[in-house]
Amino acid sequence: MNGYETMRRLRADRRLADIPAIFVTARTDEGSELEGSSLGAVDYVSKPFSAPLLLKRIENHLESALQKRNWRATTPTCKAWCASRPGASSICRIRCCVR
Repeated sequence: MNGYETMRRLRADRRLADIPAIFVTARTDEGSELEGSSLGAVDYVSKPFSAPLLLKRIENHLESALQKRNWRATTPTCKAWCASRPGASSICRIRCCVR
């Protein structure tokens, strides 16, 4: 199984779908990076890589995932939010797309 197949399986499993995944690979071509990103990778790091830089990227992605989780937990659903604001249909669509 390669990294792309691993990503497909992670994203297909609701329990694992929100795990931020970073590709660390010897592939350096744009097509490979685009495929990894299209499958949901949050970052793509080519070898050789800097360990301190990779650790910082991991830290940043985990912090971002935590902020996203906290935001979702404290934000009402789109349907409830839109229902409480008559005439807010355009704003509702934008807000729901951001989620």
